[in-house]
Amino acid sequence: KKRASLEACWEPIMLEVLAGAAPDSELHTLVKPDEERYFVDFLMHYSTRLKGDERAAVLELSHHYLPWVALQLKRRSPERRARAVQTLGELDAQGYTDELMAALTDPSPLVAITAARALARQRNPDLARGLVDSFGAVELWHKRFLSSMLANMGPKSGPILRDALADPNQPTHTRVLAAETLVQLNDLAAVDSATAVIQTEHDTDLLVAALRLIQRVGGEEQREPVKRLLSATDPAVRANAVRALACVGTQSDVDLVRKAVEDESNWVVMHAVWGLKALGRLDMLRDIVSCNHRRAAAAREMLAEVPA
Repeated sequence: KKRASLEACWEPIMLEVLAGAAPDSELHTLVKPDEERYFVDFLMHYSTRLKGDERAAVLELSHHYLPWVALQLKRRSPERRARAVQTLGELDAQGYTDELMAALTDPSPLVAITAARALARQRNPDLARGLVDSFGAVELWHKRFLSSMLANMGPKSGPILRDALADPNQPTHTRVLAAETLVQLNDLAAVDSATAVIQTEHDTDLLVAALRLIQRVGGEEQREPVKRLLSATDPAVRANAVRALACVGTQSDVDLVRKAVEDESNWVVMHAVWGLKALGRLDMLRDIVSCNHRRAAAAREMLAEVPA
């Protein structure tokens, strides 16, 4: 009730300020010291819905209250700290970059990921190093979510991500996230790092991420190291190796892809029949179906996706 009452008081003046019919000071005088947090939320409501000059006016209004918001970063409640980070990121991320960078090391994963999102929205590749180094604080968050967030910073962050992928001293999950982000960026220069990973590393998640990167940006030079993983113990590695070989291989590799159809793992078989289609060997898929092979269902399903 208090929030609704305050907003009903502020809104008419707010509309006048946005229209240029009233000065900012007229609105500021209505906000009492114990009402600052309500007013900041009120401004957040507008800033996320407006664009152009009107949004700029809201941001200008907010500057008077942001020092108070920054003080909330010292609160004991992680939810309060996260809300403060979100607010600073929305209303003046560039002006509070140092505070947001410091929040990346907050003991609360919620605060750290909120800071990471605020920094990523700036699309400033100079901040990518801090984000990569902070991955340890957000390890439990979904890899695809984090990689999408980093990819939003643009291709200029590629060199930092390539360094992270190639560095064996980095935590494995950091290298995996770097690889996943480079996939989204279609970073051609990352292929050497990915090739080195599949030749020297043994962690399943890291191998799969590197193979996915090779699928996207690799070439015939990666055929031989990819082939060696066709006999890997883990089916996820074998499956992605088959798919990668279909992407970077030649017709001379068709027999290896066809052999993978015999794999005991359904996951590997799915990638193998996809690989035969990608290599243009629909005849092999039809043979598998016609001879009532035990993997005929997978081949039939893949043929069904081929345009008539």
